[in-house]
Amino acid sequence: MLKLLIVDDMPVITDGLYELFQEEETLSLEVYRAYSAPEALALLDNERMDILVSDIKMPEMTGLEMLSEINKRWPSCLVIFLTSYHDFDFAKEAVTLGGFDFILKTEGDERIIQAVRKAAEEVEKIREAEQLRMKAEAKYKQALPTLQKAFVQELLHGRHINDRIRSEQFRILDISLDANLPSYLFLARIDGWKPSLLWADKALLIYAVNNIIDEFLHSKVHMITLQLDSSHILGIWQPITNDYDSKEYSKALRFFYGTLETIQNTGRDLLQLELSFLQSASPCNWSEAGEKLQSLELLMQRGIGLNRELLTTDEELQNNLDRRSPSEEAEVQPLVFLRMMQFSSLSGLLASGKQDEFFELYDELDETIEDAGDIPSLKLECLHFLASVFLGYINRRRLYRTLKESWNMDKLLKLEENPDWKSYASYYRNLAAFLFEHSSDEQENRSIRLIQDIQQYIRAHLSEDLSLTRLGEYAHLNPTYLSRLYKQITGKGISDDILEARIERAKTLLEEGDRKIHEIAEDIGYHSGIAFTRFFKKNMNITPQEYRDMQNNR
Repeated sequence: MLKLLIVDDMPVITDGLYELFQEEETLSLEVYRAYSAPEALALLDNERMDILVSDIKMPEMTGLEMLSEINKRWPSCLVIFLTSYHDFDFAKEAVTLGGFDFILKTEGDERIIQAVRKAAEEVEKIREAEQLRMKAEAKYKQALPTLQKAFVQELLHGRHINDRIRSEQFRILDISLDANLPSYLFLARIDGWKPSLLWADKALLIYAVNNIIDEFLHSKVHMITLQLDSSHILGIWQPITNDYDSKEYSKALRFFYGTLETIQNTGRDLLQLELSFLQSASPCNWSEAGEKLQSLELLMQRGIGLNRELLTTDEELQNNLDRRSPSEEAEVQPLVFLRMMQFSSLSGLLASGKQDEFFELYDELDETIEDAGDIPSLKLECLHFLASVFLGYINRRRLYRTLKESWNMDKLLKLEENPDWKSYASYYRNLAAFLFEHSSDEQENRSIRLIQDIQQYIRAHLSEDLSLTRLGEYAHLNPTYLSRLYKQITGKGISDDILEARIERAKTLLEEGDRKIHEIAEDIGYHSGIAFTRFFKKNMNITPQEYRDMQNNR
């Protein structure tokens, strides 16, 4: 039920309108009244009103002054002003300032009821819009953790996002971390699952581990966690501080690292889970976070001892591994391995035809391998990765036979023991260019064949339904998309083509025989000779009979 307030300093008007709307059965209203603007505002201090009908000129406070106060209290309240001819300028100003409507007092009760009914409809629309907004906001809040994690994953995959955009996205997504301060990373791993556990049980336990981590640490640090797979959780955290202070960061690290043992014990006692933790010993900038994650993953894979319930830092573990198995490549090879994650989207870019983005990322990969130096194992790893990307695309598109006939497949199918990277890099770049061009040509040819097929269908079915919906059904395409595609390929709309086809067919039939006009009309899709004549004259400036006579007289 909507709330309506009547305000006028003349009781006879106030009471009359009050009684009028009390008796109005077509509107569901709870009606209130006030005999002055201050009395109305006092009521509005305690009650929300949906619609207010008020005199525009009152002694203690004008309707315009009251409107300003109403907007502060209940901005969604719709105000209708009653005015006389002498107050017409005030009424126009009222509408400018946000009044919903104004009515001349001489217009009578029915006009007032119409205005209130119109306002009631508007209030319902506002309420519906507000409900939709609240539902959307609630769904957004529900989705926010997923959106937060998706964006952080973009950063970890090496997406080039500048400081300003990163800060803005953190603000929009309500990420508690500071986009301009360095962060610590830790990797948590569930060391084993009972064979009897179902997927849902594992998901619930992962959720419980996240809760335990948050419970012990949220009071001292800002943190976000992401589930990387069925057994691994990544945490990114910062001390609760407004700027970078090495002492504060070191103090927070000691607290954090010391608390991980408590979390391990709690997971074992409450969840019967063995947890391993690998904590970064130093913070890193966001641009380095992806490499830091890959470094933690690689170190945890290598592990130490039984590699269960591990609790250490990356520096401690790396020093121990170096002491046991020193290698000249140890520092170089992981760096290249780490950066490979950011190139995983090459497959999707190739498949979706995003040529510029593909080559931009491919050039980064080329530069990465060049900078790594002459390490055969790394070049082989990268070339196997590229072979997988391209062979996957070729197989999905069924292009293998076509390529074998027109392209040298040796480098794709065979690898040398110590490959010449520049030669292979150039080969794959040229292969990508060829595939992009082939895909573009194939798509264009397919589109042209489709349009030609539709044009033939139109000319063969001029007497039938040629609506966009029917043509969409024939082509197995959304009608709107078909319309856009048709215009893009031919430069004109489908309706224009149908019109031209009907004109050409009509002219041919008029020239070739003596069939009656109404018969020709039916042949090209018109149900009456009159409609056909009107159509023909509009487009040819003469009637069908005049056109026939003109052709016969030649």
